[in-house]
Amino acid sequence: MPLHRLRTDPDRGAGGRPEDPARHQHPGGDGVSGPELGTEHRVVGRDVTRLDVEAKVRGRAQYVADAPWPDALHGVVVRSDRAHAYVTAIHTEDALAMPGVRFVVTGADLDGLFPYFGHHRPDHQILALEKVRYWGEPVAVVVAQTRQQALDAAKLVEVDYEELDAMTTVEEALAPGAELIHEYPSDEHAFGTLCQRGAEGTNEAFTTTMGWGDVDAAMAEAAHVQRTQVEYPKLYPYPMESFAAQARFTADGLEVESNAQHPFQVQKDLARIFSLKLNQVRVVSKTYLHPDFVLEPMKLSGDR
Repeated sequence: MPLHRLRTDPDRGAGGRPEDPARHQHPGGDGVSGPELGTEHRVVGRDVTRLDVEAKVRGRAQYVADAPWPDALHGVVVRSDRAHAYVTAIHTEDALAMPGVRFVVTGADLDGLFPYFGHHRPDHQILALEKVRYWGEPVAVVVAQTRQQALDAAKLVEVDYEELDAMTTVEEALAPGAELIHEYPSDEHAFGTLCQRGAEGTNEAFTTTMGWGDVDAAMAEAAHVQRTQVEYPKLYPYPMESFAAQARFTADGLEVESNAQHPFQVQKDLARIFSLKLNQVRVVSKTYLHPDFVLEPMKLSGDR
């Protein structure tokens, strides 16, 4: 039965759309497979110049690190060179004696704060508390009047470690009796609606189960069931912008400018760390980072 005002057979015959060899040719003639596009298509299937490319390659793009707030101090992170170890001492005297250095902050200075952050479970330490759990974990922050002063002083911070066994595979970490890597904070700050707590006394942080409808019934009735294990490798992008953030307390609370792509998670973590309400934490994010800044404001109004 034809739909209203549509022909039963719009010139396509029993086989559907008539085959047209030309439709498999890219508009540019380079042999790339793709549908033939009419002049009404401005973007789909065409080479489009990035709107931000010229500003970036000419060095005109302004990132968070390019526009520090007036009179802001600069921080440089001292990171662990051990994969798993107790921190027995942090020697900051030489760094504090350097010109321009104002503070050297360590985990011992975090009393009164909630010293963790994280998405599903806040198991990342702001700064190492008693031990480090991966190579590169933040151990201290040197704060100085200039970035170069902070960089120079950070090289003088010495950390004493008592090394522990490091596990390099998931299988090692989940093996019965494996040494615990994380000692988690209380569960009141943990887990979302999709996550279930991992087994107590193990390195399993949480499990996530997803499904639609009666999964067990569907599996029982299925002709074939495929079970597999997928390993997701480390993946990290390297944008032209360096990672940076700047923060200050105002009369209204905490203001942060960051190039993080998840401002609401940053807001939630900071509110929890400093015992603030969400509306007391303002996060300005992605001031010049692909591709969000090219989006234009839009108003949508419904009609009757």
